[in-house]
Amino acid sequence: MTTSAERAPISAWREQGIYPYLAHPASSVEAIEREVFHHVAWHVQQHLPGFDAAPMRTRAFQFRLLRQAVECGPESLQALLTEALGLPPIDQEILSTQVNGLNLSSVIQTAHVVTERLRFLDGLETIIFDKALKYHVKEREHLHRIVARNAWLFGEDFALSVDNRSLTEVLRKHKASLGEDTLVDPPVGHVTQKRGIVDLVFSRATRYHQPNTLH
Repeated sequence: MTTSAERAPISAWREQGIYPYLAHPASSVEAIEREVFHHVAWHVQQHLPGFDAAPMRTRAFQFRLLRQAVECGPESLQALLTEALGLPPIDQEILSTQVNGLNLSSVIQTAHVVTERLRFLDGLETIIFDKALKYHVKEREHLHRIVARNAWLFGEDFALSVDNRSLTEVLRKHKASLGEDTLVDPPVGHVTQKRGIVDLVFSRATRYHQPNTLH
């Protein structure tokens, strides 16, 4: 990320009491965010007028703000560099170009998504298989809602299309795929119940508007 001549003086920052991190990164996401912070903080120190001469408390506060901005995303980072720190416009442009060229914001965002989804799957596994939760988690009341809000479980190209609708409504919605000459009796019966209810239907998007019957 930086050359040997541009290596962030992390040890010096620690000694001065302005480095905003105390522990080692707890995840790959935090490690990437810290690398972004090192890169941006080094440039701030080099190009922000009066930074080195400012009181320790001021520099520590600026670095804490910078850390928060990095964690929140590129928009927050740009606002901080422009409005809060007052970095000269030419240095803002240079730094913005460098950060965008590294494409770190997209890496961080993707890593965040992956991390959150792994946590979700871990929690879902506990809910399903933990015997202590067996009598507290209801299929329709709890699991149904969890799955409905997370269509990505079936793939990135899937989306929720039917949620707790009658079998009649579902068949009418798919009549075009079934054939216009298909008759949908109102209401469509169920082999064991008076009224059939479809819990969830997920549809997959296809390219070039091709018809798709995969659910």
